[in-house]
Amino acid sequence: MEDANEQHVRDEDGARAGLSTIAEARRAAVETARRPTWLNVASPLAIGLAFGSTQFHTVLGWVAAAVFFAGFAALGIVDAMKVRRRGRIIDGRAMGWQFLWILGFVILLSLLGSVTLSPPAQQWFALVAGVLVAAYTYGFLRWDEVSMAKRLAADDFDPYTLF
Repeated sequence: MEDANEQHVRDEDGARAGLSTIAEARRAAVETARRPTWLNVASPLAIGLAFGSTQFHTVLGWVAAAVFFAGFAALGIVDAMKVRRRGRIIDGRAMGWQFLWILGFVILLSLLGSVTLSPPAQQWFALVAGVLVAAYTYGFLRWDEVSMAKRLAADDFDPYTLF
């Protein structure tokens, strides 16, 4: 009788150890799939500076916007190269929510881009508009990263949607 209890305890310990190993492997996979923090900060900063620069409505502002947008595009290329190494979930749910975030971004850009003020006020508005665009972009990137991490941790994806 004692041997059956000891065997049962060993089986429970083995099961706990196995579940712990699985949980640790999932945590490691989620950590590997995360976008680097510097990329989460630099991308919104670049796009915010680009949009804010356009709000000055000067040639120098547009040149600065082109430079900052080129930096944003370069960061996007770096992120795309890293995604090929880390993996990414691409399916209907992810794409649907991303579409809504991007639609909100387009609406925000349209509303902010339609405002024209006197030159001194326009400078302050350009600063505020750039900060708003950067904050929205940062929110999108954080949401995207957190939602993907949750889905990876919960094993809530189809193997054919992990790229």
